[in-house]
Amino acid sequence: MAFICNVVKQEQQDGGTTGSTWSAVYAKNEVHVEAGSAFFSQAFSEALALISDLELHDSERGELRVRSIERLLSHALEEYRTSVRMDHETGLGTHHRALVLDRARAVGGLRRVLSEARDRDFVALADDDLEELADALEQGTYGDVLKIYLTKVEDIVALLAPGPRSDSEDWQEFGWKLTTLFSRATAFGQAIAVINTYTPRVPDRGPSLAS
Repeated sequence: MAFICNVVKQEQQDGGTTGSTWSAVYAKNEVHVEAGSAFFSQAFSEALALISDLELHDSERGELRVRSIERLLSHALEEYRTSVRMDHETGLGTHHRALVLDRARAVGGLRRVLSEARDRDFVALADDDLEELADALEQGTYGDVLKIYLTKVEDIVALLAPGPRSDSEDWQEFGWKLTTLFSRATAFGQAIAVINTYTPRVPDRGPSLAS
């Protein structure tokens, strides 16, 4: 099970497609989500190891870490984009969005789901970030939600693009930015996983805290 952007199979029917058929589509898609999350997590691990290198004044090894992070994120984005493409081609994104929104409405809305998850330390996002995710799913498509996360990952890739850092201050500021961007992307990814997998667990306690 992926902890980031996780989508679990749903044993429900939609139109003429049986639940077992949807389960098969979910399973094929989830392989790519899990692989993408694994590559991303390894890249984050390399980013933290880079901080260790910098603390020990080993900028040469630090440059090798940067190249490793680039490759891992390239693989992660490839897997995530394959998942998004499959969502569109199979109709899974539309099907899954409907299921998630139906369940969320039954327990008071997406904002209540995300707020409760934050209260339990499952996510670490500000109110504006939670609003952005909720609005994307309610007013757009499931692909729009994933694009928010992918944009955060692409921000990390953009930071890696410039050439070698020339001095200790450059490396220090680079390290700060890198860990901040990774933490932010992780927070959004976990929030998507919460929407997908925690929503069905939220007990029905009445109306949403915010509409």
